[in-house]
Amino acid sequence: MKRKTNIQEFKIANSCTADWNKMSNDEANRHCQLCNKTVYDFTNLKENEIIDFFENQHKQASKTCGRFNKDQLKGINLSLNGKSNYLTRVSPILVGLMLTSASCKVYKQDQIVCNEHISTIEILDQLDSSNLAENKIYGQILDENNEPLPFATAHIKGTERGVESDFYGKFELDISGLDLNETYLQTSYIGYHSFEVKLFDIKENKFKITLADPRELMGDVIVVYKPRIKNIFKRKTN
Repeated sequence: MKRKTNIQEFKIANSCTADWNKMSNDEANRHCQLCNKTVYDFTNLKENEIIDFFENQHKQASKTCGRFNKDQLKGINLSLNGKSNYLTRVSPILVGLMLTSASCKVYKQDQIVCNEHISTIEILDQLDSSNLAENKIYGQILDENNEPLPFATAHIKGTERGVESDFYGKFELDISGLDLNETYLQTSYIGYHSFEVKLFDIKENKFKITLADPRELMGDVIVVYKPRIKNIFKRKTN
């Protein structure tokens, strides 16, 4: 049975782009060096457990940074407002499996597609001889709707060599003097999963990278409470 609560909604503010998998363990949670605080993992908790946690935290006037599955948070907010959502009736562990299932496929040399979660890189056309002589790579960064991501970052991992994509998500990057077998291109955009690929796999081709919208939310948890209704029928006293 759903318990009564004065909580109306949960929101995520100051969304954190740090990689959960790279955070140091802090008991059942993680410690974010970027924010220098503990990030609480709510992805496997039930709705009532989450409500209990924040009602206790509210009494302590403590600010909390949390990690949720997107559909989990949406389902809780629907439930708090008296609306049904099938995900609120599903085991949190099952929801996690539904949201984090991944695949990896390797194709022939003329069509390489590598999946990391659901971010992908797809080889397009082979570069002509004049482009190859420039020692540059040419790519485009898109979202899952095939829309360009302007001002996304493309840089050589472990170095300061990098560029931003243009309005159409396109970029070119100098790779001269690099060991292509040992060097990786990293692409990133605020609010999306980052992606990396070995330079050797893309050195002679134009390519496009699709960055996945993460299936999780991390950041400061804002608890919105129901407004108090004043009692206008108070007994008049002399």
